[in-house]
Amino acid sequence: MKSKADSLTRKLQGRLAIHIQKCISDPAKHTHWCLKWAMKNLSHVVAFMILFGHTKNGTTRLDEMACLLSMNQNNFLLCMNVEATLQGCYLYYDANNCAWICSGKVTGHGFRVHCGEHALRAKASGETSTFY
Repeated sequence: MKSKADSLTRKLQGRLAIHIQKCISDPAKHTHWCLKWAMKNLSHVVAFMILFGHTKNGTTRLDEMACLLSMNQNNFLLCMNVEATLQGCYLYYDANNCAWICSGKVTGHGFRVHCGEHALRAKASGETSTFY
């Protein structure tokens, strides 16, 4: 389990470094304290990901773009009742294609409201996102 955690931590550190270079246009922000904190604490996140079965069994041979998340939906909590009023990170799973298709975060209101917003955007004409 330790070797898997070490390998996954290195992989996520590499992905975070690429994300910073590609998505943060201002080089002065590449060393922002929150990014340093995230990089330093990835090993803690990886430990929980492995303990809760959130990662695929074999991640060492996956490339930079491959999904690392387990396809076993039973390893993730569904936001249905009281959880729907909470805030945090989320994933959407496409059961038809057996793939995670969207991830994000909810702040300022609960998951239930956020899902309603997604539904409205999906019905809007002219939507260009492949998620909708």
